[in-house]
Amino acid sequence: MLKKIRPYLILCLSLLFSFCSKQSTPEEDISETTWTIRYFMDQQDLAADYRSFYFMFNQDGSLMAHEGQKLTIGRWSQSGSIFQIYFQSNDLLLALSTDWEIVEKTSANIKLRTADKELHFVRG
Repeated sequence: MLKKIRPYLILCLSLLFSFCSKQSTPEEDISETTWTIRYFMDQQDLAADYRSFYFMFNQDGSLMAHEGQKLTIGRWSQSGSIFQIYFQSNDLLLALSTDWEIVEKTSANIKLRTADKELHFVRG
């Protein structure tokens, strides 16, 4: 009887382990394109304050924020599920400077959050 059950047991265990194993996804490249803020909730929706900004996340870790003819350079990095944004100047950009948890990161969307804020970038 054990010989008849063994193949089914092995099959069930292998299926269980395949579903439980962590699936890795390739890292999305967010550089070489511009991004805008679609949504920024910090006690209220502040996205309209950022309507004139275009952002570029460069591979060297620099983060450029263009507002008309004005350019502000900051830094960005990612470590696991933490996405860090850092600017030293401009009150609006300072509000983005923190460690964010990644909710979604694709070639079209970057959705981030903290305990009390939520930020969505869209490509283009």
